Amino acid sequence: MHKRFFRDGMLILMASVFFIQHTHAAQCDYNIINDWGSGFQAEIKITNNEAQPVNGWTVGWQYTDGSSITGSWNATVSDSSPYTASALTWNAKIATGESVAFGFTGTNGKTAASVPMVTGAVCKTGNVSSAMSSSSIAASSSSSVVVSSSSVASSVPVNSSSIASSSSSAANSDAWRLDANQSRLNFTTTKKIHVVENMRFTRLSGAVSDSGSATLVIDLASVASGIAVRDGRMRNSLFETSIFNAAVVTLPVDMNALSAIAVGQSSTINVVAELNLHGVTNDITTNLKISRLTASTIMVQNVAPIIVLADDYDLESGVETLRTLANLSSIGKAVPVDFTLFYNAL
Repeated sequence: MHKRFFRDGMLILMASVFFIQHTHAAQCDYNIINDWGSGFQAEIKITNNEAQPVNGWTVGWQYTDGSSITGSWNATVSDSSPYTASALTWNAKIATGESVAFGFTGTNGKTAASVPMVTGAVCKTGNVSSAMSSSSIAASSSSSVVVSSSSVASSVPVNSSSIASSSSSAANSDAWRLDANQSRLNFTTTKKIHVVENMRFTRLSGAVSDSGSATLVIDLASVASGIAVRDGRMRNSLFETSIFNAAVVTLPVDMNALSAIAVGQSSTINVVAELNLHGVTNDITTNLKISRLTASTIMVQNVAPIIVLADDYDLESGVETLRTLANLSSIGKAVPVDFTLFYNAL
């Protein structure tokens, strides 16, 4: 009896240790990537520092200031606070010493984005760290400022005028929000010189603040080419979504000119936008056609395809890797992009 008791006790103890190793194996960090006053971009990074791999994860957090999430990528995120996020198929397993991260955008409940505690069975402890420092805000005397996080290799441009306006008025908020279900962003690739293929990103989010700062976030992990193997290669070898999980477009908007467009009418404007892709930020000049469909709905389209060059965004080695993996004679490095975006007034 004593032997059986000892044996059963040891089994229980071993099972307990096993459970602890598998349910408390990671460090969970909440990082502010970009805070423009009326809204924010953040990420949660899960780092496995234990000897055992993480097989599946779910984390949670809650805002107490009225903040809310408007879009997310690299995870399945619930619709309301307290929020939960669970792994996708391709990022559910975290090997020892590795990390996964998922991102999201939201609206602020107060002037500055809050930083909640991250909890969950996978988390050893909940931790928070804000990427927005006082030195970053002080740099807003220039025409634009780049805010970076040590835990994210990519950086996101922030329009300094939107920071200034949001700090002067807590009432600053989003005036228009992207309708992600209706919006489309497509791109075209070329291989073997003459073979053209159309692809797209399926998860977009964004808004236009009442101060005239527009942000569009493109979830790079949502790339959809129609071939699952190719999608995985593009995520891992081209975009490197474990490091650079999103592309972000920012641009100023003339709110008076936007308000002047009557229902059923359109206006074409020339804009200079900043595209942050793969850790590199460049200006893009293009013409946009803005159409007011109803009093509360506008449609934004590019007049001509926007050409994105792989070499401008440090993507040339990734393109070559794709070419080698697919055993192709050539892949084009100039990619035309077109979009149709719908925004609803708030």
